[in-house]
Amino acid sequence: MFLKSLAPPLTIIVTMIFLGYNVIQLSYARMQVIDQVGAYRDFIREQQVGIRILRKLNFRVLVFLIAFYLVLLFFSGFAWWFLFFALVKSGLSAWVSDIFHVRAIVSKKVSQSLLWMRRLDAVGNSLLLSLVLYLVVFA
Repeated sequence: MFLKSLAPPLTIIVTMIFLGYNVIQLSYARMQVIDQVGAYRDFIREQQVGIRILRKLNFRVLVFLIAFYLVLLFFSGFAWWFLFFALVKSGLSAWVSDIFHVRAIVSKKVSQSLLWMRRLDAVGNSLLLSLVLYLVVFA
């Protein structure tokens, strides 16, 4: 099948992109995140987008990315239990992302606990993506 032969190289490429994004998230200092949140908040105000619309858009984008990645993992030959684990981890990441977006827009400051939650999420994502990369390349 065409998709089964195309899935592993595509999985490697997408995994490297996601892994790079998570490593960059880990490298940000607190002040960089606060500056980015301020710029993001200003952009949202300029565009006059409500929190409800923003959350809905964020949810749709995350569902699409998670579904796309899980389909790639499925056609790359991963076991069902691993797909379920990736789905749960992705769901937790989506939840953390939603909390961060809401707090970044509604409140004026980003708490230290929220930053640590984002960092732990990025570490978990990096470990999962590293495992996927290892299994696709070497298994």
